[in-house]
Amino acid sequence: MSLRGMNRNRATGRPRRELSPTRIIVISFAVVILCGTLLLQLPFATRTGSIPLEDAFFTATSATCVTGLVVKDTWQTFTLFGQLVILLLIQIGGLGLVTIVAFFNFSIGKKLGLRSIRLAGEAAGTGEAFNARRQIRTIIRTALGFELAGVLLL
Repeated sequence: MSLRGMNRNRATGRPRRELSPTRIIVISFAVVILCGTLLLQLPFATRTGSIPLEDAFFTATSATCVTGLVVKDTWQTFTLFGQLVILLLIQIGGLGLVTIVAFFNFSIGKKLGLRSIRLAGEAAGTGEAFNARRQIRTIIRTALGFELAGVLLL
């Protein structure tokens, strides 16, 4: 098989259009924000039954981007479910969706392809793709360590 054939769609024979790691990370953040918005729109996510779509979108975006800005008071507006959604969005935004997915894949022993390792390396901020596994484990352990210390202090 030639190298030229490896980058072609088997069904159509057309060249494949692969997304760059940066675009995949941006798209994953957009998907997380969209899912967070939809979850915050559920009637049981708020104490009042619902909030305007733009408020749910702003809250999901702010939580995912870890800015800390809010339109509505989190405690008064959101139920435990809504607060957990916001907490999950903060966690995903802080660590990065690609980092979290790569960590779980590494943890269960799944082998990642070179493209996935390169993506994980870029998400982790390491220039070397083959150090991604160690870098991601360090990131997750450090974050969880600080979070556990905060829980114990509270």
